[in-house]
Amino acid sequence: MEITKSNNGGSSPSAGEEFKGMIKGVSKFFMMVVFLGTIMLWIMMPTLTYRNKWLPYMRLKFGASTYFGSSGTTLFMYMFPMVVVACLGCVYLHFKKRKNPHHIVRETNGGVLSALRKPMLVKGPLGIVSATEIMFLAMFVALLLWSFITYLRNNFATITPRSAAAHGESLWQAKLESAALRIGLIGNICLAFLFLPVARGSSLLPAVGLTSESSIKYHIWLGHMVLAIFTVHGLCYVIYWVSMHETSQMLMWDTKDISNLAGEISLVAGLLMWATTFPAIRRRFFEVFFYTHYLYIVFMLFFVLHVGITFSFIALPGFYIFMVDRFLRFLQSRDNIRVLSARILPSHTIELTFSKNPSLVYSPTSILFVNIPSISKLQWHPFTITSSSKLEPEKLSVVIKSEGKWSTKLYQRLSSSDEIDHLAVSVEGPYGPASTDFLRHEALVMVSGGSGITPFISVIRDMIATSQNQKCKIPKITLICAFKKSSEISMLDLVLPLSGLQTQLSSDINIKIEAFITREKEPRSEAPTEKIKTLWFKPSLSDQPISSILGPNSWLWLGGIISSSFLIFLIIIGIITRYYIYPIDHNTNKIYSLTSKNIIYILVICVSIMATSSAAMFWNKKNKYGNIENKQVQNVDVPSPTSSPTSCGNNSLREIESSPQESLLQCTNLHYGERPNLTKLLLDVEGSSVGVLVCGPRKMRQNVAKICSSGLAKNLHFESIREMSKEVTMKVIKLLMMAILMGTIVIWIMMPTSTYRKIWLTSMRAKLGKTTNFGKPGVNLLVYMFPMILLASLGCIYLHLKKQTSVDQFRSGVERKKREKCSALRRPMLVKGPLGIVTVTELMFLTMFMALLLWSLTNYFYFTFVTVTPQSAAIHGDKLWEARLDSVAVRLGLAGNICLAFLFYPVSRGSSLLAAVGLTSESSIKYHIWVGHLVMILITSHGVCYVVYWISTNQVYQMLEWDRTSISNLAGEIALVAGLVMWTTTFPAIRKRFFEAFYYTHHLYIVFMLFFVFHVGISHSLISLPGFYIFVVDRFLRFLQSRNNVKLVSARVLPCDTVELNFSKNPMLMYSPTSILFVKIPSISKLQWHPFTITSSSKLEPEKLSVMIKGQGKWSTKLYQMLSSSDQIDRLTVSIEGPYGPTSTDFLRHDSLVMVSGGSGITPFISIIRDLIYLSSTSTCQIPKMTLICAFKHSSDLSMLDLILPISSDISSFLDIQIKAFVTRETESTHNKNIIKPLCFKPYVSDQPISPILGPNSWLCLATILSSSFMIFIIIIGIITRYHIYPIDQGLNKYTSAYKSIIYLLAISVSVVATSSIAVFSNKKQYCTKNDQVVEGLSPLVTESSPQQLLSESTSIHYGERPNLNKLLLGLKGLSVGVFVCGPRKMRQEVAKICSFRSPENLRFESISFSW
Repeated sequence: MEITKSNNGGSSPSAGEEFKGMIKGVSKFFMMVVFLGTIMLWIMMPTLTYRNKWLPYMRLKFGASTYFGSSGTTLFMYMFPMVVVACLGCVYLHFKKRKNPHHIVRETNGGVLSALRKPMLVKGPLGIVSATEIMFLAMFVALLLWSFITYLRNNFATITPRSAAAHGESLWQAKLESAALRIGLIGNICLAFLFLPVARGSSLLPAVGLTSESSIKYHIWLGHMVLAIFTVHGLCYVIYWVSMHETSQMLMWDTKDISNLAGEISLVAGLLMWATTFPAIRRRFFEVFFYTHYLYIVFMLFFVLHVGITFSFIALPGFYIFMVDRFLRFLQSRDNIRVLSARILPSHTIELTFSKNPSLVYSPTSILFVNIPSISKLQWHPFTITSSSKLEPEKLSVVIKSEGKWSTKLYQRLSSSDEIDHLAVSVEGPYGPASTDFLRHEALVMVSGGSGITPFISVIRDMIATSQNQKCKIPKITLICAFKKSSEISMLDLVLPLSGLQTQLSSDINIKIEAFITREKEPRSEAPTEKIKTLWFKPSLSDQPISSILGPNSWLWLGGIISSSFLIFLIIIGIITRYYIYPIDHNTNKIYSLTSKNIIYILVICVSIMATSSAAMFWNKKNKYGNIENKQVQNVDVPSPTSSPTSCGNNSLREIESSPQESLLQCTNLHYGERPNLTKLLLDVEGSSVGVLVCGPRKMRQNVAKICSSGLAKNLHFESIREMSKEVTMKVIKLLMMAILMGTIVIWIMMPTSTYRKIWLTSMRAKLGKTTNFGKPGVNLLVYMFPMILLASLGCIYLHLKKQTSVDQFRSGVERKKREKCSALRRPMLVKGPLGIVTVTELMFLTMFMALLLWSLTNYFYFTFVTVTPQSAAIHGDKLWEARLDSVAVRLGLAGNICLAFLFYPVSRGSSLLAAVGLTSESSIKYHIWVGHLVMILITSHGVCYVVYWISTNQVYQMLEWDRTSISNLAGEIALVAGLVMWTTTFPAIRKRFFEAFYYTHHLYIVFMLFFVFHVGISHSLISLPGFYIFVVDRFLRFLQSRNNVKLVSARVLPCDTVELNFSKNPMLMYSPTSILFVKIPSISKLQWHPFTITSSSKLEPEKLSVMIKGQGKWSTKLYQMLSSSDQIDRLTVSIEGPYGPTSTDFLRHDSLVMVSGGSGITPFISIIRDLIYLSSTSTCQIPKMTLICAFKHSSDLSMLDLILPISSDISSFLDIQIKAFVTRETESTHNKNIIKPLCFKPYVSDQPISPILGPNSWLCLATILSSSFMIFIIIIGIITRYHIYPIDQGLNKYTSAYKSIIYLLAISVSVVATSSIAVFSNKKQYCTKNDQVVEGLSPLVTESSPQQLLSESTSIHYGERPNLNKLLLGLKGLSVGVFVCGPRKMRQEVAKICSFRSPENLRFESISFSW
C-alpha cells in the first residue's frame, strides 16, 4: 500500500492527527470520570451520609436558586452529568477512526482481546452471556440490594411502636408503607438505565463497543426488573391502603405532592407492555407486542406526573437521550427512499436494493429498519444489510425472509404481480458497530442457519472490497450454512452483488462454503427450473437515496444537538421559573400546581429537542454532501421492468443468478440429509487466531458458543458477543488479590501508629466489636482473618483458571519476552552466608519485611518513651526503666505477632498462596526458617524482658499466673518453652545429626499455638491465626490422603544404594517436573515422612509415578537394606502425601538447558528430561538443547543414569541431549554391568493408585473448603456467642478467656474437619479409579543396561576429576540458557556465583534443593 507523505517528507502522524488523538484520549478520560462519579452518587444515595450531609449541601447550592428551584438539585446532580457523558461520547466517536488494515495486530491465543470474546454462560434464561456481562449484572444487582437494605435499615431504625401509633398505624403497617416507598426508589435506579440500550443512534453504546441489537437483551433484563419492582411497589401500597381503610387514596391526584392515580395509570401501561414481552406472546402476536410498546409514552408521562419533575430528573437522563434519538429517527423516516430493484428467490426470500449516498459509510453486520406503508403504516422491522459500503458505494441491499405476516405479505405482493413499478419505502438507520476488525484473525468461520446467512454476506463482500483496494492479508473464510430445503441454496447467490460481472473473487480471497440441506437427502429434480426473478422499479422524483440524516460529521452534530437542546431547555426553564413560577411559589412547592410544573418541563424538553434536531437535520439536508442527482440511477434497459435479466440474454446477470454450482462451484460443498458436525468443523480449522461468528436458531448459537468456551481449541474466538473469558477473569482475580494483600499490608503498617490506635481501631470497634454475635473478637476476625481467607480462596480460583503456557505461545516468542523482562530479578544476589543463595527478588522482599518490623518497633518504642514518664511510672510503683522495660516487652511481643502471622504460609504445601506467586513448598522452606528465627528471637526477648521486670519488681509469682479474663503468663511460658525446644533442633548441626529429634520435636507446634492462643486471648490471636488456619486446612487434607495405602507396583534396586519405587497413578493426576512426593513406610517408621523428587513424567507415563531414594540417612538405609537383602518381599505398605510442585515449569522459554547435579541431585532432572522427551514426540516445537553435568563419588553411581529413560522407552530423534558424568573418587570404572535388581509387588485389593485428593478440579474444591469452613466457623461462633457467651459476659469481658479460646479453636477444628472430609469423600466416590488397573511388568533386558548402551552416543564419562563448572557454563551459547542445580551446598553456591550479576546475561539461574 502506498503511503502519501506529508509536506515535510515524513510519514509520521501530523500535528493535526496528534491533536485528534489527544482530544479522543481527554474525552474518554472525562467520560469515565463523570460516569464513575454518577455511579458513586447512586451508591451513596441510600446512606445517611448522603441524606444528612451531601443532599442538604447540594440543595443549598442548587435548590435555593430562583431559576430552577428545588428541581435544580437533581437536575445538576443526575441529569447534567449524563448529558455531558453523551456529548463527550460523540466527540470521542468523531475522532475515532477505523484501523488501517496494515496496523491491525493479529490476535494470539493468549491475547486479552481474544479473551474478551469467549462465551461464559451458554444456556439459561439469560441466553449466551459473557463473564463481563455477568460481572456487571452482578454489580448492578448488588447496587439494588445495597440500596434496598440500606434504605430499610435506616428507615426501620426510626420506626417504633410509638412513632407508628402517632400516625394511627400498627408497627407492621408503618414498616410496610416505608418498604413500599423504598421499593419504588429501587425501581427508579433500573428506570434510569432502561432506555439507554434502545437509543439506537446514541453515542454511549458504540463508545463502549456495543450495538443497539446486541444491547436489546440489557433492555429486556432492565424492563423485567423495572416492572417487577414497580408492581411490588404498587401492591404494597394497595395492601397498606386496604388495611388502613384508605382505598380512596387510589383515586387521589394531589397537585402539590405525589399523585397516586397517575402512578396507577403508569403502572397499568407498564403491565400491558410487560405482558406482551414474554416470548410465547411476542412471537405469536408480534403486532400486539409492537403496538402496545408505544405505551411507553403513557408510562413515562404519568410516571413524571406521579413523582414530580424534581424526582424524575434522577431517572430521566436515559429517556432524554432516547428522545433525541427517537425524534431524529422520526425525521429520517419522513423521506421516501429510492428502491432500485428486488430479487425474488425461490426460497421465499427477497433482496431489496436501495440507492445510497456515497458519503454514507457503515460496517458489515449493520442493520436497517424498514417500513413499507402499503403493507403496514406503523410497523418497522430490522433487517441485516448484505451489501458493502466499500464495494457498492451507491447501493444498499437487505434480505427479507418470508417468516412472519409482514414479510409474507411483502413476498406475496412482489412475487405474484408483474405490474409493480414502484414501491414506497421508509427507512431508519443503518445502525451497527463502529468497526469490525475481522482482519485481526488468520481465519474466519461463519456458521448460519437459514436466513442467518445475511450478515455474513456483508462480511464476505467487505472482504472482497478490501482485497481489491488494499494490499493486506485477507483471512481464510469458511462459511458453514444449514438450510431446510434445497431451494434455500439460492441465498448463496447473494454472496456476490447484483453487478456481479464486475465483481470477481480475488485470488487473495480463500473462501470455502459448506452447505447442509437437512430435510432432503438428494437434490430435487425440479430444482434447475427454479429461477430468480428480478424486479426493477421506477423511482419517483420525491424519492431520496439513503443518507446520513446528520451528514458525514454525524457524531459532532449529535453532540451539538444534545448539548444545545439541553442548554435551550435550561434557559427556557430558568426564565419560566424566575419570572412565572417563583413569584407565585417562592420555592415552597406548596402553592404552584405540581402537575402544571411537570407539564411545563415536559413541553420545554420536547420543544428544545424538536427545535435543535429539526434545525440540524434541515441544515444538513440543504447542504448535503455528494447529493445524488436523479439521473444517477436509470432504469435498466430491459424489455420490461419486471422481466428477468436472464431472459434477455444478459450473460453477466445470468452468471450471478445461477445456482451455486455454477457461480461458486470450486469453493462450495453440498451435503444432503445431514446436519453440520460443528465440533469437527470448528476444531479442524487451522490458524493461531480463528474468528467464529454465528447467526441462526438459539440451539445453534448455544452449540457454537459451547464449543468455543470448552477449551478444546484455544484458537477459537467467539465474535457474536463480547466476552470476558479465563484470561481476563484471571487478571481481575489477580488484581483483587493484590488489592486485598496491599490493604492487609497497609493495616500492618498502620498498626503501631497513633492514627490506627485512636481513629481506625476505635471506629472498627464501634462498628464490629459491639455486636452480640462476635463481640470484641469481631474486629480482628473481619479485619485480619477474613481478608486472608478471601485471598486464599481467590488464589484457588486463579490457579484453577491458570494453565501451563502453551507450546504455541513459546513458539511465537510472546511468552519468552514476557519472562525475560523479569530474568534479572531471578539472578543470585547473595551466594554465601547464613541466608544461603538469595535472589534479587528475595532480597527485596526480605528488606521490605525487615523494614516493616523496624518501622513497627520504632513506632512502638517511640510511643513507649514518650508516654512513659517518671510520674506515670511512680503511679504504678515502678522506676522509669522498669516501666519502660515493661512497655518494651509488650511491643516486642506485638512485633513477634507480625512474624508469627507469616510463619505457617511457607509450610502449607497445598496452599494456593504459594502457587499463585510461583513458589513451591520446598523452595519456600527457607522463608519459614527465616521467619521462624525472627519469631523465636522476638518472643524470647519478650519473655526475657518480662522475667527481668518481674524479678526487679519482686513479682516472680506473676510467672505462674493464669488470669481467667486477661493475659495468661503461664500459658505464654509454656508456649515459649515449646518454641525453644523446636528452635534448638532446627540449627543445621543438630538437625542433620539428629533428624528424628528435629522431626518429632516439630510436632510441638500444636502446643506452641494452643498455649499462644491461651496466652494472648482469642481476640488478639486472630491477628496471627489466618496463616495457621490455612495450614490447618492443608494439614488435615494431607492427613486424609495419608490414610490410604498406595498401590506400589515395582521397585528397581541399583548398586549405588539407591532404590526406584514405581507406583500406580490415576491418569487424571497431573504434576509438573521437579515435583516432590512425601513417603511414609510404616514397616520402617510409623511417624516419619520424607520428601523425594518424582522422576517420572505425568505426560509420558500417565498411569505410573516413580521416585528415587538414595540410602543416605537411617530411614532410607533401612529401606535399601530391606529391598536389596531379600527376594521374598511381595508387598510393601506405603502411604504418601502429594505430589507438590510448581504449577508450571516452562523450560521451553530457554534455548538451552544446563542441569548440574551432585549425587542423588540428578533426580529432578530425570523428570525434566522425560517431560521434554514427551514434548519432542508429540509437538513440533523446538526443544531446548540439554546438557546434563553430573558428579558422582563412585562409578556405581553411574547406574542412576539408567533411570533417565522410562521403562520401554527410547530417546526421540528430536531431542538434543549431552551428558557429562564425572566420577570424582575413582580413576577407572569398577562398575559391574547388569546388576540392577528389579522387584515386582503384588498389591492388596485395598491399595489405591495415587490420585488427586480433591479430584481433577482440586483448586476449586480447595476454595470451597476454605470459604465454606470459614463460613461455618462464623455461623457456629455467632450462635454460641449470641446465645451462650453474650448473656453471661454482656460485652464486659467477664467470660473466661481460656474457655472462649477453646470454643473458638474447637469451632475452627470442627468446621475444617467437616468440610474437608465431605469434599474428600465425595471426590473419592466420584473419581476413584478401579483397582483392576494393570501395569506391565519390567523387562530386565531394558532396565539392567548401562548408560553406554542406551545413551552411549550422548554420554561422556570423566574419571578422577571434578567438573570445571566455570568453563562448562561460560562456554554455553544461546540467547537464554537455563541453569539448574541440585546438589551439595558448595556446588549450588559455585553455580550461583557463576550465574550472578558478574556473569554473561544469557545465564538464568534456578536452584533445586532439599538441603535446608
